[in-house]
Amino acid sequence: MNKDDTVSHSKEELTHNGIISAAAGAVAGLVAGIAVCPLDVVKTRLQIQGSYHGLGSGLGANLGVIDTVKSIYQESGFKGFYSGLSPLLIGYLPSWAIYFYVYKRALQRWEESYVLSAMAAGTCSTIATNPLWMIKTRLMAQNKQTSYHYKGFTDAVSSVYKGEGIRAFYKGLGPSLIGLPHVAIHFKIYESLKKQLGSRFPNGSEPWHILTASVFSKIIASTLTYPHEVVRSRNQTAIHNEKYKGVFRTVKTLYLEEGWRVFYAGLGANICRAVPSSAVTLVTFELVSNDLNKTWSSSVVPIPLCDPELTDDALR
Repeated sequence: MNKDDTVSHSKEELTHNGIISAAAGAVAGLVAGIAVCPLDVVKTRLQIQGSYHGLGSGLGANLGVIDTVKSIYQESGFKGFYSGLSPLLIGYLPSWAIYFYVYKRALQRWEESYVLSAMAAGTCSTIATNPLWMIKTRLMAQNKQTSYHYKGFTDAVSSVYKGEGIRAFYKGLGPSLIGLPHVAIHFKIYESLKKQLGSRFPNGSEPWHILTASVFSKIIASTLTYPHEVVRSRNQTAIHNEKYKGVFRTVKTLYLEEGWRVFYAGLGANICRAVPSSAVTLVTFELVSNDLNKTWSSSVVPIPLCDPELTDDALR
């Protein structure tokens, strides 16, 4: 095989792996989105309830997880737990497809920079899908106390565009980008644990290794980087409210008016949502991507999230 053939084969393999990663990521996002939507609704309500203070309705008191669940059910019934499902699914599919596609391509391009690849993938998927997440947050947050009441996804998009302009779709982008270290922490720990489990229990089930590693890595990453999610939710749900305009002003307002504890409002619900979401996403991605590789091309090596040979260097 001459040099040109080698380069051509390398490009074909790179493209093939990228497409497989995107397809598997989309499937993983679909499954995870449906599975965790109710928990996402509860988490969002807990994050933004402090912004209701001062409305005079008496409904703005801080609620715990159980009371929030009861409140959602009393207001909207069972369907209330799936408010925002449409943008959630529409967001999850391209988000994970873009993430895993860019991640795989970047990892093969920058062979010794796993962390950089994860950050690059996170940046691309975050910027591309922020409008969908903003609409999702609005739909999940709306109740009797919010100043907006959308009939559905299409109505929300139309109302936001007409009332707030195109820039409104990128509310919360700042804190989302600031929160990107979450991705690096999550996948660094995930890859390390998965490799250690594989070495220590070589006869064990691979899905079990993936599941265990994803659970512990997600708990750690979510706890360490959670405050940015509260800031993002306040940014996205605020309409013509100068107090929550911009990252630093929002942080200052939250701290002065509600104290440092507000930055962890909804953490419990988030852990309950994020952990199964991560587990479902990663297990689905790994199994689907490997299965697609075996089905479509026996000549291409199954694609793990990260080359095991690169993991040790990336974790240093």
